[in-house]
Amino acid sequence: MDATTRLPATGPFVLPAIERNAIMNLRSALLGAVLLAATAAPAFAQDDALISKNQTIYDAEGKRVGKVTRVLEDGSALVIYKGKVVRIGASTLTAAEGKVTTSLSKKELARLD
Repeated sequence: MDATTRLPATGPFVLPAIERNAIMNLRSALLGAVLLAATAAPAFAQDDALISKNQTIYDAEGKRVGKVTRVLEDGSALVIYKGKVVRIGASTLTAAEGKVTTSLSKKELARLD
């Protein structure tokens, strides 16, 4: 090392201004991408929703279960069934010709919490 080269005496390593600007630009771009993804995901989820509030759900035999009181983020539905609120999982729901049906039977619905 010659007499003209200097190293910082203490503290963090100091980057040249060009590298520091490049890192800040990359950091800003990543932050922007994360924020865009976070705000776009719920919009897509709402557009692709299989069910909506006040929609009627039918059981596996085609009989009326009840109306949806709330749709949860995972696509599950809260329905008042026989005087209690039950959560019907999104994986059990299908939509055809404007009618939403669960693969659960009345017996299985009665066991839900």
